Amino acid sequence: WLSRRHNFERTPPRGDPRAAFGLARVRRLFALVGSPQDRLRVAHIAGTKGKGSTVAMLAEILAAAGHRVGRYLSPHVHRIEERICVDGRPIGPRDLVAAFDVVIPAVETLDRAAAARGTRGPTWFEVMTAAALVHFVRAEVDVAVLETGLGGRLDATNVCHPLVAV
Repeated sequence: WLSRRHNFERTPPRGDPRAAFGLARVRRLFALVGSPQDRLRVAHIAGTKGKGSTVAMLAEILAAAGHRVGRYLSPHVHRIEERICVDGRPIGPRDLVAAFDVVIPAVETLDRAAAARGTRGPTWFEVMTAAALVHFVRAEVDVAVLETGLGGRLDATNVCHPLVAV
């Protein structure tokens, strides 16, 4: 199911990239899955180089200080589960399926609406971001450390309201 989503990590947008990116679609998706971004304390990491290392270091610092930490990275190296971790452990298959059980009906609703308008539904990264945040809420993390995807002001992670942005 997920592999059928448009994935800008693999295929760049055709035509005007501004038509492919935006926050309205991800805001609708997050609203349909219960607005998890509003229920999390977030540290948001962006930039050109070193995002993954910064996320890993900050997550470890917070864990060493006694916090339960969610970590969201992109891209993954070996397995999709690497993107979503709690306390340094990748999400397990059952928890990943549970997160998708919440996200998939919302995505399908948005897909139907997009098809009626002649546009696209949520992207691969937007879906993964929603699944990560749903999981972090369920796992009751104290802080979610999020790495931007393709970055910029229209990145799906920008729907969050971070305590700190790096």
